[in-house]
Amino acid sequence: IGRITTSGEVTEFSQGITAKSGPVGIAAGPDGAMWFTEMEGNRIGRITTAGVVTEFSRGITLRSLPNFITAGPDGALWFTEFASDKIGRITTAGEVTEFSAGITPGAGLVGITAGPDGALWFTEWTTGRIGRITTAGVVTEFSTGITPFSSPHSITAGPDGALWFTEWGGNRIGRITTAGEVTEYTAGITALARPAGITVGPDGALWFTEDKGSRIGRITGPWLAPPPPAPVWVPVASHNPGQHQSQWRTDLGILNAGPAAASVELRLHGSGGVASSTVSVPSGAQSILTDVVGRLNASGSGPIEVLADHPVTVTSRTYNLVPAAASCYANGTQGQGYPAALDSAGLSAQSAQQSAYLAGLSESPAYRCNIGLVNVGTGPASVLVELLGGDGTKLGEYTVPLAAGQWAQETQPFKNKAGQTAMDRGYARITVQSGSGVLGFASVIDNLTNDPTTITMQP
Repeated sequence: IGRITTSGEVTEFSQGITAKSGPVGIAAGPDGAMWFTEMEGNRIGRITTAGVVTEFSRGITLRSLPNFITAGPDGALWFTEFASDKIGRITTAGEVTEFSAGITPGAGLVGITAGPDGALWFTEWTTGRIGRITTAGVVTEFSTGITPFSSPHSITAGPDGALWFTEWGGNRIGRITTAGEVTEYTAGITALARPAGITVGPDGALWFTEDKGSRIGRITGPWLAPPPPAPVWVPVASHNPGQHQSQWRTDLGILNAGPAAASVELRLHGSGGVASSTVSVPSGAQSILTDVVGRLNASGSGPIEVLADHPVTVTSRTYNLVPAAASCYANGTQGQGYPAALDSAGLSAQSAQQSAYLAGLSESPAYRCNIGLVNVGTGPASVLVELLGGDGTKLGEYTVPLAAGQWAQETQPFKNKAGQTAMDRGYARITVQSGSGVLGFASVIDNLTNDPTTITMQP
């Protein structure tokens, strides 16, 4: 008996196994051990994870050729006997019961699995049928819809509530419902491939081996839901006071143009940790979440990660909320939009897309500018920000370390890092020195009205 780790390390066990016994099928038992069939040895074997083997033969018909084995819904192991046309049941204590009533003579039993209906389902290689046996031993055979001489081989319970089986001779994959309705599939299977083993994969598809085709096959169906959309990021959202008596707020828009309601989780990555909430957006509807940071019972500024189970369109508007006592535009707003972006749109130190520019920046008595960075990647990043004048002269630089999910903003960097107070055509170059998934942006703000303009990074 072999054991292989997920990293490919193999250990083989032979002690306690009768020589030339021909182990074939294997299944995990309810007792934490592995149970296997010995086709030539006419036994059922049990092996612990430490490699201790016990063999059982009492109660098994002589020369019955035990074939495949599976754990049953009753706490016992069930196995097929190819030569004797019997289904065997063995308890974890080694007590064997055999069932033959209702099974066509010469059936040639091979595969067996526990079904979603509490019964065991098995294949009849020679007669071309699928069988069902209850834990009480009542057998039903199905042949309608199965190609003659198709040699059904392995069988497994599918993710859709049906049973799926390979047809070694028919070169097909079969599906049988618990009511006995059969559908066969041939498209995409190489001629004479001889499908053999079959199981359900972690992706919800059926995976099978091709005995003669030397291939692995995968078959999907309508039960497979599409993967959820990749998260999108709003680079920054705020509920925060700013300079010149400004008060910054962010509204978030979620448009669901799809045919079904969307469940949308919002995650604000703020200085105090992650604040999250989930909203439902009906089909064809748009939700506007006013002051989204406040809705998340948070304050300050940070990026918002948006995760939806259906595709949605995300927009945002960050604005200065004018006080009610202001002489102009009382209770009004002046704002800017930050486009949502996929993490794949971020800059990476390991790719050609390592640097980008923020153009049209000003620092003067009339305007101020801020530069923001957010790391939407899964690991830390380091970013170099170079400040340049309109003639290309380098005025200064600084480095920003970013943890995964972190937002950082440098307020008036041209003034505070480069001593510029009368500059109207500057720009910045941002370069990711390590890490990936970095988005950069800037704001140019009118000092008189606090009206902001968003500057997005350009290659």
